[in-house]
Amino acid sequence: MALRQILLLSSLIVLQLCGTPTQAQNPLRAFGSEVDSSYITTFPEAITLKVFLNNKFIYLDIEDASGDYALNYEPNGNQTIGVGINYKWIGFSIDYKIVNRESNQHYGETNYLDLQTTMMLRKGVFDLYLQKYQGFYLENSAAMIVGWDDPETYQLRPDIRLFSTGINYTHVFNPQRFSYIASFSQTEVQRRSAGSIILGSTVSYQRAQGDSAFVPDNLIYADAFGSRKYDDLKGFTTSARFGYAHTLVALHHFFISASLDLGLSYNFTRIFTTDGSDSRGSLSANASSTIKMATGYNGEKWFAGLTVASFNQVNRPSGDENQLLIQHGYARFTVAYRIMLKKPLPLPALP
Repeated sequence: MALRQILLLSSLIVLQLCGTPTQAQNPLRAFGSEVDSSYITTFPEAITLKVFLNNKFIYLDIEDASGDYALNYEPNGNQTIGVGINYKWIGFSIDYKIVNRESNQHYGETNYLDLQTTMMLRKGVFDLYLQKYQGFYLENSAAMIVGWDDPETYQLRPDIRLFSTGINYTHVFNPQRFSYIASFSQTEVQRRSAGSIILGSTVSYQRAQGDSAFVPDNLIYADAFGSRKYDDLKGFTTSARFGYAHTLVALHHFFISASLDLGLSYNFTRIFTTDGSDSRGSLSANASSTIKMATGYNGEKWFAGLTVASFNQVNRPSGDENQLLIQHGYARFTVAYRIMLKKPLPLPALP
């Protein structure tokens, strides 16, 4: 059993608020807003119980300067099944890894720690994550490796280690009529179609390491990826993005929600070559994006639906021929049920 989702930020705020009940001292009020009840139904006295199937992911792709070739490194899947509870703006969940021995033989074994959590407030959404993976396989081995004739087998890289941590914030400009909470937290209902302009920002740190170069020597395309061989890369990233989110509602309860923001990130990256002869840092501007989607049924008491989130960061170190893409996120199918309480629990509410 492993605790996968912990609302660390929420818990700290709860502890702080226990001794400061007044509205003026409640820092969460800055993220509150009145809602248009003809668009959003809230359940301030309901506890939401849920069960879910979850697939968290993180990918490392290395693309050469021409854009014609790429090495796609993926970990063995980490599917889980779990249960959770939400009340107002706070929630907790526990999930269990689904063990598949045949998958380990086919894709190699991946050891990981993957903590992803989201705190959804009326005007803003905080996504926090900490991921530590070891053990990847080259998903396109047959297309890239000399003499690799079987497309159903893969070159295994148990030595590759990837660490990623950060916080992503999304600001909602139409919180009165558009609700991220309804689609992704299941504690509200979006009754009519609505959308909002959004702004996103991220602060993150990533490090990728291997016992040998990320670009193998026995490539079909010998001239791809340049001559530099490195086995260690670490970078600090900040980004700012602009986008739009919208939820389409049919028959008051069936919905499709999607959001996309795009922007620039500034990366300070340091690369370490395999022979130890070159270790330098560089500052560069690169593309950054966040995609979120959800669809399903959201009734007065029952919710059933699929939610997907993908956070994508491109990194092209100055002076290097290659481009790296680190992508992480989750896909989750959830069934939830709301229990109406006779009396609200003593937890501060947002207006």
